[in-house]
Amino acid sequence: MIAKLTRRQAIVALKWFLRAVSMEDWRINIETCELEPTWEKDGAGVLGSSNSHADQKYARIWVAPTKCRDDNEDGLKVLFHEALHVLMVDLGIEGKGQHIPPQHHHAWDKIAGIMAFAYRHRMKA
Repeated sequence: MIAKLTRRQAIVALKWFLRAVSMEDWRINIETCELEPTWEKDGAGVLGSSNSHADQKYARIWVAPTKCRDDNEDGLKVLFHEALHVLMVDLGIEGKGQHIPPQHHHAWDKIAGIMAFAYRHRMKA
């Protein structure tokens, strides 16, 4: 069984991610709760979501830790998946209100899994 991601764990992991991808100038608010955020339109079953504002270098990331655990999904991987969407907005690959192709979601999911593995096995400096 996968452990439930805590807000503190999410904050520390996101700081690591932002350093890794040179986005430390972004402000990102993390919400870890089961209630879907107001911007989420995909509906039931969603484990995470993000909402980015590239012009302000601001984003919100929401992860549902209990849903992740109950669905046997890694909350850290979900967090990194959503953070990758923020990175793609920063790079101009994704935009506000733009349809995201399924192959992008699949790619971000694979990369998020790799990042979760790297994060858990990082060497302390």
